[in-house]
Formats: sequence, structure tokens, C-alpha cells
Amino acid sequence: MTQPDVPRAQAVVPLQGAVQPQELVGGKARALQVLLSAGLPVPDGFVVTTEVFDALAQQLDHAATTKALREAARQGDLRELRRLDLAVAERTTEIVLPAGAQEGIVIGCGDLGVSNGEAPAVVRSSATGEDGARRSFAGLFTSLADRSDAAAVEAAVAIVLASGLSSRVAAYLDRLGESGLIASLKVAALVQRQIEAELSGVVFTRHPIDGGNQMLCEWVPASDPSVVGGGGHPHQVTFARAVDSWEIEGEVGPLDDEVWMRLVDLAECCVELLGGPQDVEWVYERQSGDFRVVQSRPITV
Repeated sequence: MTQPDVPRAQAVVPLQGAVQPQELVGGKARALQVLLSAGLPVPDGFVVTTEVFDALAQQLDHAATTKALREAARQGDLRELRRLDLAVAERTTEIVLPAGAQEGIVIGCGDLGVSNGEAPAVVRSSATGEDGARRSFAGLFTSLADRSDAAAVEAAVAIVLASGLSSRVAAYLDRLGESGLIASLKVAALVQRQIEAELSGVVFTRHPIDGGNQMLCEWVPASDPSVVGGGGHPHQVTFARAVDSWEIEGEVGPLDDEVWMRLVDLAECCVELLGGPQDVEWVYERQSGDFRVVQSRPITV
């Protein structure tokens, strides 16, 4: 059976511009499109859509694989889950993206300056059920940084799309009692210009432990990814709302209060635009001396 092609305009869409449906670009990319359309600082990029994921169904043996993953996760069969992961990884090395996607990636990388070595790209997942109030899928899909040309980006896109078929995703959904969702889960790939950052971190617009009227920020030097990965020992700063201002306490590091307040303002904008308390992932760019949002999602219950 011949792999269905996907026209370039449907295979790859710009991050900047019209806000696209979540079913096409996934939860992460759609949220960033909303923020970009309101003028918030988000690194530019493009999205390889879920239509490409659908077109790869035959190469990924999607129906049989999702059925097997669901059953193995339900039974807690670690050996079978490992075997399925290895089988998906082997098929991933042979994936050929549709021509429309290949063309869109080359053009998109040229627009970002990736192809001529101006800046590397980072490729992350943006799945249809990802970054929601109930299901975050945090850390379960593959992300790949330092992609230096279109060929490297294309290879990374294939890996990111295939990461929707993994034992980690199956086990996560099984723990939530939603194992059947793996069959309908679709993955898009978000490609963005990689930012040379001085600091990176997350800010919770509502305290994640006591739910109080404070923001909690965790940050690390950009060379240390532990805060985003959920490990390590990040520095902490709290922002407590006073009558007409904010009180800043904790490990402020190299940034003064005025700079941290720019992050507070940015986080409040995310709440207003996306609705409800947010978990905002950010980087502080060394060159511009400003914050950029790389992800914003509801704080999961």
C-alpha cells in the first residue's frame, strides 16, 4: 500500500498566524499560538501536524501496536512493553515522511535560519491530549535539541511523532484509567528556534502545594535541565500578592526584582489568555535580556 501524501499546507503550519485546532497541532502548539497572537514573547517556529502522524500509521503499524501496548500496560508485562518499544524504535529509523512534510520542513528551517547555521532548532511533541488540566504527559514524549539543519530536523520529527507509541505513554494512561486513549492519541511535532538562555525554569501561577495566592517559580542555570525534567534541586522564588504589589522572596539569583516582575506580568497574561492557573515554562534569553515562554499548560490536578 502506498503511503498517503499530505499537501505541504496541511502537513506544516507556521506557529505565528491563525490559531489552529488542537486536533491539528496538538495542545502545546495551540496554546503557544494563542500567546503569540496576543503578542507574547514566544520563540518562532512551525508545526508538523497530526495529519503527518496519520499518514505514517502504516509505517508505525499503529493499530496493532496501540492494541498491544494497551494490553501489556494493563497486565503490567514489562518484558512485552520493552519488546514493543524496541520494535517501534526499529521502525522509526526507516520512517519516510510524506513529501509535503519534507518540503515544509526545508522551507520552515530556512525561515528560522536553521539551514544556514544561524541557530539550531529544538523539536518537541504537541499531542492532542497533551498539556491539559487532567493529562499533562509531562516528560513522556521525546524532545530533541541542537538540530542544526533540515535533515536533522526531519529525522527528529520522525522520532518525536513515533514517541506517541511508547510504553511510558501506555503505562501513564493505564494509571489514569484511560488506557483506551492511546489508540486515538495523535502527535504533532513542534519545531522552534532554540534560544541561547542564561536561566530556564517554570512558574506556577497558583502554588502547586497549598493552592494559596502565591506564584512559585523554580529556576536553574540554562545548562542544568533538572527543573523542567522534574529532578534535581532547582532554586525557588515565591511571589506573594500584596495589596497593590508583589513581595518577592527566595533565591533571586542574578536577576533583580524589576526583572522578576516582568516574569510575573508574563505569567498573569498566560492566565488571562488561556484561562485558569498555569504552569508556565520559560527561558531568560542572554542576548535580549528578556523572558520567552516555551510552554504554558493548566496546572494538573
